[in-house]
Amino acid sequence: MKKLFKQLTLFIVPILIFLFGLDYLMSRYLKNTGEVFGNVTSQYDLYKSRIHEPIVILGSSRAEVHIDPNVIKKGTGLDCYNLGWSAAESELLMYRFNEYCKYNPLPKLLVINLDMTTFNTQQVARIIRDEQLPFNLYNFEAFHFYDKNILYYLIPGIRYSEKRFLIYQTLLLGIKNQQLETKRYNGFISSDSSWDDTQLKKILQSGPRTVIIDSSAIKSFCSSLKYLQEKNVQVMLYYAPEQQASFPLYKNRAEVLALYQQIAQQLQIPFINYAKGDIVLHKEYFYNAYHLNRTGADMFSHMILTDILQLFKDKLPFRK
Repeated sequence: MKKLFKQLTLFIVPILIFLFGLDYLMSRYLKNTGEVFGNVTSQYDLYKSRIHEPIVILGSSRAEVHIDPNVIKKGTGLDCYNLGWSAAESELLMYRFNEYCKYNPLPKLLVINLDMTTFNTQQVARIIRDEQLPFNLYNFEAFHFYDKNILYYLIPGIRYSEKRFLIYQTLLLGIKNQQLETKRYNGFISSDSSWDDTQLKKILQSGPRTVIIDSSAIKSFCSSLKYLQEKNVQVMLYYAPEQQASFPLYKNRAEVLALYQQIAQQLQIPFINYAKGDIVLHKEYFYNAYHLNRTGADMFSHMILTDILQLFKDKLPFRK
């Protein structure tokens, strides 16, 4: 029995040493990969308690690529951070914000982007993105998002086992002591891509969709906003511009927008629908139906800046 135990130990211990070493190196060097594996820099800022900006933008990619924190900072005199995260529906959106609150101070103003599918019952969050991997080990709050066995995220190194290119690229940068330049500024990244409606046309061929609202997600979201209000955090909701060609995609588009207005009225916070403005008429401001290009993002950043100054002029210490 002792001999068997010794043999097992000699077999298992080197494997564990290797896995722990791999996990440590991957988690350490992944931050040097720029945008190769996603929104890595923002993840490190969040979990390393580097976000102290009084204005925080929260939402999906339609926040991430639309609002330039530098524009907000120049206009208000207050620093701003963009926590937008691609494909973030309500549960994942609030998970991201809760993680932010665990490691960083509450903002003075939280600006939240709502999409047509933010509370859609068919939206399923899965935190298995490369940029999230270094922070998922033993993160019990995130376990219910995983689409793999929980043990996959309890054993160091295993979470990287299917990421061969990530391992190669990340360790190569670490060995070279090299860091790729990030294109982001406080979480924001813009695109110079030109208009392309190829994907939209394919989606429209299948006919308009119906957004089925998850009432429990609405309830949880409102509960979180009430908590923030109790903590004296100012909150603003908005619906980002989308090119008008996308309007027929959802049958109950008007009803969903009316629901967002109702939520805002009940909580006594502002909600602004920017899809009503002139910007939605011009394809040259978009690179696809839902996302603004660099020119459009700059225009929209100034639009939302104007409303922030107007709505919160007596509630926040803006630069005079």
